[in-house]
Amino acid sequence: MPRDVDAMGPFHAGERAVQARAGVRASAARVGGIIGDTIPPALMPFLRTARVVAVGAPDERGRVWATMLVGEPGFVDASPRRLLVRARPLPGDALRSLLTTPAPSSARSAVGLTIIDLATRRRVRVNGTLAADEGFAVAVEEAYVNCPKYIQARTPLAADRPRGDAPPVAERDVEEERDELSDEQRRWLGAADTAFLASVGPTGRADASHRGGPPGFLVATDARRVLLPDYAGNTMFNSLGNLAADPRAGLAVPDFARGRLLQLSGKAAVDWRPESAAAFPGAERVVVLEVERVREVAGALPAAWSAPVASPFNPDASTRR
Repeated sequence: MPRDVDAMGPFHAGERAVQARAGVRASAARVGGIIGDTIPPALMPFLRTARVVAVGAPDERGRVWATMLVGEPGFVDASPRRLLVRARPLPGDALRSLLTTPAPSSARSAVGLTIIDLATRRRVRVNGTLAADEGFAVAVEEAYVNCPKYIQARTPLAADRPRGDAPPVAERDVEEERDELSDEQRRWLGAADTAFLASVGPTGRADASHRGGPPGFLVATDARRVLLPDYAGNTMFNSLGNLAADPRAGLAVPDFARGRLLQLSGKAAVDWRPESAAAFPGAERVVVLEVERVREVAGALPAAWSAPVASPFNPDASTRR
């Protein structure tokens, strides 16, 4: 599901519309040159030492979700046209079935990944189609490096177990899907400094992007609405462009202190009103996620992490209205 490429850059209509509204079409056309259809050899050493992979994709019902996998160095392997992740989501994860059940070659699923080293704030985006393997493999269609902005530096002190090596469902406390956030989950969102946003483009191409900020940058205004400020980035607007074309979205929010993951799925839109952005220091616009489904996955992450070091790009949250 590759992008359409022409003189204006490798962007679909939704991305172009958002770029135009933000007044950054010329900048985006220049930056878009970083998007390639293979993984550059120079990135291989980084990928093979990565500890964290975020995945975004639609599930079997068409709902879009994001998830986060953590492993020891070497759990990611890559060649220019193939990325292998030796991990599977745990029982209860919205994307477990997709990432563990082989699909027929005629129905290859689109997935987007961000491979990220939280400690060094390096990250790489890879989009492609899924193939089951010793974990899961992705046939690469797009790969590019992202900047280190808004990443809070932290390191897993130990992986409790390789992801996917989980006890059977019967041995785990697997929570069923809900259709709204609990009060405790709203507090969880309000304390978070890291999230991953999943979206899909008009051709079905999936994407997973990192979102970060000072604790409290995410706001659950009620049990079914989450506000996500959008800060200055690389001007390509891959995620927001996808939302302009297809409102389906997923959000994964890790709780590093308790080793759990909150997954939200719903529909999202961009609020361009200056007064909405003004409520979030440093924000240029706000993504509004209308929550339709909620999952909570216990034990999805190692429970021990180093203390976070705030990104120097974080806005000053003390000035928030």
